[in-house]
Amino acid sequence: MNTGHTTFSTLHAGGVKEAVNRLTHDPINVPTAMFGALDLMVIQSLQYVEGRGIRRCLSLNEVYVEEGVIGWNPLFVWDPHTDTFQRTDTSSRVLDRIAYSHGWSEEDIQKNLHMRAKTLRNMTQEQIRGGVGEVGARIHELRKSLLHGSE
Repeated sequence: MNTGHTTFSTLHAGGVKEAVNRLTHDPINVPTAMFGALDLMVIQSLQYVEGRGIRRCLSLNEVYVEEGVIGWNPLFVWDPHTDTFQRTDTSSRVLDRIAYSHGWSEEDIQKNLHMRAKTLRNMTQEQIRGGVGEVGARIHELRKSLLHGSE
């Protein structure tokens, strides 16, 4: 965090509250101020479908610090009955910052979210299990094709 580069990390915890607790206490002791560099936290869990264990993302949460207190805002939550994600909050600090830094409107944000969702759906259908770099490359290719009107 705070390196100027995108950072990914993993931590074993049952949810956002437990993850924050682990990070802020012994032996890790991350200062509260450092959480200003943490944008999002994804919570995953092993779920069972028809007796088979599968890993599912349970939620996508924004993390923020306000007046010295660490908080979080669930943006998307997995619905196990439909195996889909439901957007739980229409406002997003992270998306507001992205829109501001790119000069994007709300419509531009929605187009970019749609493009990324489409890319992930296509990769899932094609059973491509690439990492973050491959996802980024595919999004870049889709953006180029959209700019040139081929979609």
